[in-house]
Amino acid sequence: MDWVKLTRRWWVILLFLTVASSLIAQSPSIKAANFQKSDSSSNKVLLVYDSKNAYYNGEKTIDSVQRLLTALGMETTTTTISKYQKGTLEKGGYRAVITLVNWKSINFTNKSFITDRQNFQGSKIHIGQNLQTDEVQGLQADIDKIVRQQLMFESNGILEQLPYTDSMETLNNIKGNYLTFGKLQLEGYEPAKTMPFGVISNNNAYLPFWKTTGLGLIYEQELLTKLLGNQHGRKNYRPMLVITKVTPFAHLNYLKQLIRMLYKNGIHFALSATIINQNMNQKAFAKYVNVLKYAENHNGLIYLRAPYLQDGYLTDSVTNKSLRTVISKNMRLLYRNQVYSMGIAAPNYWNHDKVLTYAGLKQANEILLLSNPKIYPEIAASNKGATYRKVYYVASVASFEKIKATHSLLTDENMKFKVPTALNINLPRTRAKLLRIEKDLNKMDLTWYDFSADSVLRKIRISNRTLTYQFGNYYVNGVQRNITTNDNNQKQYKKQHKKVLFVQKINHIFKWSSKLLLVIVIISLIGLVGFLIKGRRVYLDKFRRK
Repeated sequence: MDWVKLTRRWWVILLFLTVASSLIAQSPSIKAANFQKSDSSSNKVLLVYDSKNAYYNGEKTIDSVQRLLTALGMETTTTTISKYQKGTLEKGGYRAVITLVNWKSINFTNKSFITDRQNFQGSKIHIGQNLQTDEVQGLQADIDKIVRQQLMFESNGILEQLPYTDSMETLNNIKGNYLTFGKLQLEGYEPAKTMPFGVISNNNAYLPFWKTTGLGLIYEQELLTKLLGNQHGRKNYRPMLVITKVTPFAHLNYLKQLIRMLYKNGIHFALSATIINQNMNQKAFAKYVNVLKYAENHNGLIYLRAPYLQDGYLTDSVTNKSLRTVISKNMRLLYRNQVYSMGIAAPNYWNHDKVLTYAGLKQANEILLLSNPKIYPEIAASNKGATYRKVYYVASVASFEKIKATHSLLTDENMKFKVPTALNINLPRTRAKLLRIEKDLNKMDLTWYDFSADSVLRKIRISNRTLTYQFGNYYVNGVQRNITTNDNNQKQYKKQHKKVLFVQKINHIFKWSSKLLLVIVIISLIGLVGFLIKGRRVYLDKFRRK
């Protein structure tokens, strides 16, 4: 009897060990499957939109979302709802999917996309109207709709007026744990009626609309960084001031005056500098280079503006080889003149084009990502955006100034950026605009980003040379370089051209002398013709009867 009991115990122990070992063997595959569906370490995001809706500038919204995700370090794939293919979310290893509704009047549907999104284990974000049933369930909330209302953002007692709203879906009765970002206030209610702008609930997020500037931009950055959970959300970023439209044809005296003002006020800034491939040996180009060096010596950092692909700036057919050659040539030209470009500034479409990305932007590891122009060429358009060590989302100062608010929004208290952000001003063309810019900058209660105090090592490679920048110092292959002023070079330039100028003056004298002689000859001929006419009349009068 005891032997039978002992045998049964051994069988129970053996069965337990068999089951346990099988569970242990299966557990890695289960984890791997979950990891594939929702990879928290992945930086891939799928952006799915319904329409560009060009009539209502919907392309600007797509452009802004893409740039903000790139500044967050996300590798963004963009497609339309109609072009979405079944299984894309499951096989792509995406961390999040964003549904962007640009045209609320037309409800675009794709059953494969809705099914895949419903089964997706990662983060889900909806921007715009027309929330679907699966999204409402994921948000664990009820949907309300407000019609024909004037909305405002409210922050620290400041009200920012928004465009008049015909209709908008809002969330209420949100269940469970959730986070809100920003506050919307309805005008004309007493007491004030408010509702959240952005909401995160149960790994799902909702934004009723998208703003490219103002308080909305701040709230959108906060929501995305919180949901995507990367390192950016742990701190606030000081905005970097960028001066754009700096070219050899610009009013360089105004640029120098602006640099002096910024330096006097202790403001560090960046220049988006354009290089042209013509007339580089002219005096005007030498003056342009001198101003760029002046900027470097007065709290400035230079970013090479990507070549313009229209208006004659880059007329040859664009290929990997030709573009790489042009940008490398421009960088070498600047380097020879002690202008050290530490990054590239380019419109967003460069980051969604295979040729422009890998032959252009990938030559630097720090990018100023500008908004797209209305019309731009497509060389080798791609739906995938690249990533870089650091990308700045660029917004214009003018867009903030156009906002109707009870107080200026450009203050440290309001502008708590969660991703690297740059605010740009265009180089003024008139003295009146220059004075206006100086006045506006002095009124801003902003602490601008001081890159000279940053321990981050900026690096760019030009041929066999590695240029680095850290704590306000430039290094070439590890050797510190000082940027010398061009006073001596200017004197040498003047001496070299003294003889040329003398010859030019002599030529001017002869030129004007010939013109004067021509005038004298013409007057003499006119006088001679007059005398001939008068003489003929006198001669004929002798034969007339009196």
